[in-house]
Amino acid sequence: VRPSFQTLTYPMLDNTSSNGTGPNDDKFRIWDRPANILAWDSYLKGSDAANPPPFAVPARTKDLSGLPPAWIGVGNLDLFYNEDKEYAERLRQAGVAVEFVEVDGAYHGFDDCDKEAEVSKKFAKDRLAALAKHLGR
Repeated sequence: VRPSFQTLTYPMLDNTSSNGTGPNDDKFRIWDRPANILAWDSYLKGSDAANPPPFAVPARTKDLSGLPPAWIGVGNLDLFYNEDKEYAERLRQAGVAVEFVEVDGAYHGFDDCDKEAEVSKKFAKDRLAALAKHLGR
C-alpha cells in the first residue's frame, strides 16, 4: 500500500531533537525532551540510532522526493516545532506539496487538552479540510 497523503499532527520526526536544550524548554507541556528520549529509545530499540533504517526517522531521510502531499500542523511551543517546520521545507524543496499550519502559543497536544477552545476547533477543522480536499470531498 502506497500512502497518498500525509496528515501529520505535531509529528515526531527527528530522534536528535532531544539533544541539548532550547529557548522554549520551560514552555514545553505534555511532551518534553525526557519524554522524547524515552519514545525514540523505545521506537528504535535494536536499531543503530546514529544510522536508523530508511524512513524510520523521517527528518533524517535524505531523499524526500516522491512522497505524497502533506498537511503538517504544530504549535510554536511544541518540542517538535523546529523539526516539523524544517521537514515541511525539505518536502517543498523535494517537489512535494505541503500545507504547514503553525499555531501560535500552542504546545504539544493542546487540541486534546481543550477540544472546545476555538484554537482547537480551528486546528481540527483545518486538518479535516485538507484531508477532505485531498480525498475530493
